[in-house]
Amino acid sequence: MSLFIHDLKNHKWATLDIPGNVSRSRLFGMWLASISGNYRAGNEDNPGREDESKQTQRSYAFGVGGSATIPGKLILDNLDDGRRVTIDAGVEDSEILLVEGAVVIFRVGDSIFRANIEEKKLGPRRLLLQDPRVEQIHWAIAATH
Repeated sequence: MSLFIHDLKNHKWATLDIPGNVSRSRLFGMWLASISGNYRAGNEDNPGREDESKQTQRSYAFGVGGSATIPGKLILDNLDDGRRVTIDAGVEDSEILLVEGAVVIFRVGDSIFRANIEEKKLGPRRLLLQDPRVEQIHWAIAATH
């Protein structure tokens, strides 16, 4: 999937290719956070589905997961300097919750992790929270300033 990006400061256009054709993205300052996905009808074999709660399984079966392969790849693109960081979460039910400075907070199933962005990769993950209710947290964290 190609995104067209306009740099307002320099009045220039650029194209950013995001893996997948039904990927979903959200902007955190200069970081674009994406969940990779590809269209495919009747999809019950996304990774990690067997470990999800029944509510989450239904949510994916009747939502985007029912028509897409979601391999559990999270992508961070820095629109300012062109860096790309890929997080291999390994399960469909994963997403980036917040990027602030060089810190990323992301959810994988029922767990929330924190890691530092180090050039084009993440530093070690640190578990912040693990609870079955965490599956229902979606892009709900806001910066404190």
